[in-house]
Amino acid sequence: MPKKSSRIDRSFQRVFRDLLNLLSDPALQPLDAVLIGGIAVSLVAKPRFTADIDMLLTNFDLSRLGILIERAPEYGFEFRVENPLQFAQHYLVILMQHRDTRIPVDISLGFSPFENEIASRATPTSLGSLRLRVATPEDLVIMKLVAQRPIDLIDVQQILAIHPHMDKERILYWVSEFSAALEMPELLENARRVLNQASHGES
Repeated sequence: MPKKSSRIDRSFQRVFRDLLNLLSDPALQPLDAVLIGGIAVSLVAKPRFTADIDMLLTNFDLSRLGILIERAPEYGFEFRVENPLQFAQHYLVILMQHRDTRIPVDISLGFSPFENEIASRATPTSLGSLRLRVATPEDLVIMKLVAQRPIDLIDVQQILAIHPHMDKERILYWVSEFSAALEMPELLENARRVLNQASHGES
């Protein structure tokens, strides 16, 4: 049964409505869309300020990328870079902005095993009359332990406080994969430290 939430500002709900309509366009199918980022954290943990919307697309045929770029303005979106198609092909992210609300939207194009897992594990959630899929708390923790900005580590602490009984071995496995691929051993070291601190704080 989908979770329900009313934690999203009306302006963001307008953007979600138009974004979900865009991503439901028959010309773009099949695809799997999952909410990640700050709003996802607000839904699975405590509400916090965020200025944008982050979505992950998997199971998406890159040959349809041009169609997505072409159709986006019809659904109320404009682009934040001069050549959005070339940028998206190179960086695998579409940088948009909702025309009416000016809210930024980042759509990441995911093809890795971890990103496919995010999509397969995502949880259906209702936002008013809208339905979308949200990354699990565990997968949000993994993404944020890899990003490791100050706000990400705060998010991890908030998520772990509300969802303490996670598969920490899976979390460390994926962080170790990213740590090795990026040649950043400190990612894994910091992840272990954060998870240990959370475990010691459990009642």
